[in-house]
Amino acid sequence: MNSKAVLPAIAGSAVILVSLFVLFITLMAVIAGRSWSLATGLVGLIMLAAGAFFIYMAYTATRQEKMGDARYHNMERQVLTLAKKNNGTVTVADLINVGIESSEAEKVLDRMAKKGICDINLDATEASGITTYSFPTLIPFEQDEKAAKV
Repeated sequence: MNSKAVLPAIAGSAVILVSLFVLFITLMAVIAGRSWSLATGLVGLIMLAAGAFFIYMAYTATRQEKMGDARYHNMERQVLTLAKKNNGTVTVADLINVGIESSEAEKVLDRMAKKGICDINLDATEASGITTYSFPTLIPFEQDEKAAKV
């Protein structure tokens, strides 16, 4: 569970527990025939609804995090597919051409480079002026041999 979801989950649980106590007191007041039982019952129900709202907020935060992770992994798969087609190299412009936004493309490629999935190809970047990301495991064997002979 992410940090955005922990606080609402704890707050929601606490409010629900307190509301259950208030509803128990209301039940005892109804049994005893007290006139204030209606007011405490309404307070208990309002607290129960507030607790449920906090739990829903925690659920929503967790779902958003999972959706973000799924979106990133989908983009990562698209990058790897494109790298395989391009003999192991990808640029931000290549990703923009397949429909990924510029800022997202840079983030995905930089994150993949930090993870060690790809390298920033400094030689190609210096030659073209465009940051080129190289995926060594996707470079065809013949091309690897030619580079080693040079």
